[in-house]
Amino acid sequence: MSALASDARTPEGAKFGSCLSPDLPEPRLISFGGAEHLLRPLSLSDADRLIAFFQSHNEETVRLRYGYFFREMTPSRARDLVGVDQRKDLALGIFSTRADGTEEIDAIGRYFLLEDGKAAEMAFIVRESKRRLGMAQTLLHVLKDNARKRGLNELVAQVQRENHGMIALFRLAGASVRSVLGADAVDIRLPLHPTTP
Repeated sequence: MSALASDARTPEGAKFGSCLSPDLPEPRLISFGGAEHLLRPLSLSDADRLIAFFQSHNEETVRLRYGYFFREMTPSRARDLVGVDQRKDLALGIFSTRADGTEEIDAIGRYFLLEDGKAAEMAFIVRESKRRLGMAQTLLHVLKDNARKRGLNELVAQVQRENHGMIALFRLAGASVRSVLGADAVDIRLPLHPTTP
């Protein structure tokens, strides 16, 4: 177990979320594209990394992820996105280490619990230069596993129709895909428990 993983359950581990949960995924090292990456929960200390990650995106990436284009990730918005209450929501990052030893975000997967308490809305974004390495698929697997443990029935998303890669990933995972009336998007519904006929 890495030092990061071992300290995630200690008081110092509070850096891994504004509110910790005992069922948070353990930080772990995973290889993507032949390079070692760290998968761990996001935390308030990642706000500057999130801003840098956002600044690396092209216009299409921002539009496909957020549904519209905007130019700036403010410090306040970044803190809101990394400082979620991880007892009910889940926000994970995949990180690589740069030559100077600092971490940078390469991918994010998250879900937000919906009002009914039985479903959550999920979202993913991957650095352009790190796509097709399996990062989104790995994050989806971890989110699904965590959501099942928390007793959720399904994960949902709304995806731009032209985002063929994400739609294909959701279909492969067993999700249903339906057009949104009057919008250039599709609704994704991913059941977490087998259904009986």
